[in-house]
Amino acid sequence: MNLPTTIKEIDNLKAKLDQYPSFNEGELARLREHFMVENTYHSNAIEGNTLTLHETRLVAIEGLTIHQKPLREHLEVIGHRDAFEYIAALSDHSELLSERVIKEIHALVLMNDTKNKGVYRKVPVQISGALDETSEPAQIENGMKQLLVNYHADTKHPLEKIAEFHLLFERIHPFIDGNGRSGRC
Repeated sequence: MNLPTTIKEIDNLKAKLDQYPSFNEGELARLREHFMVENTYHSNAIEGNTLTLHETRLVAIEGLTIHQKPLREHLEVIGHRDAFEYIAALSDHSELLSERVIKEIHALVLMNDTKNKGVYRKVPVQISGALDETSEPAQIENGMKQLLVNYHADTKHPLEKIAEFHLLFERIHPFIDGNGRSGRC
């Protein structure tokens, strides 16, 4: 299936979904929580976090700690959860994506790294296994500004626009760590 066909199918499914009654607040809260836990688990697992889906739920929802699991892994769950909740709150108020918002998301995701959270990197990095090269540190600030200008001016379908933004954000790779988790929130 090509992109226009996929987008049309998604729009058709959305139109069908819109014909059903809306969820009540309790149902929406349950779905949001379920998605947050799943998203947090998978995003952190990609980065090597060893907490299981069930353990992620216990840390994120119940506030429990998991015996003999590193504190860093618990903090990754809490940071990702907090970033997810922050984004949900922003979307409830229709706040526009900005550099400030991106840096705040990153600061939440990287909550355990006081030196680097929410700060653009100052050293070159390479993504292991990637063919694309990341932006040089001197290019990051202008690259992020241009990325946001283009994003807000873009008239493509929202899904295509978001996917392109994510791809370009990861290519710039503005932070020393936490780019993937920030982008996946």
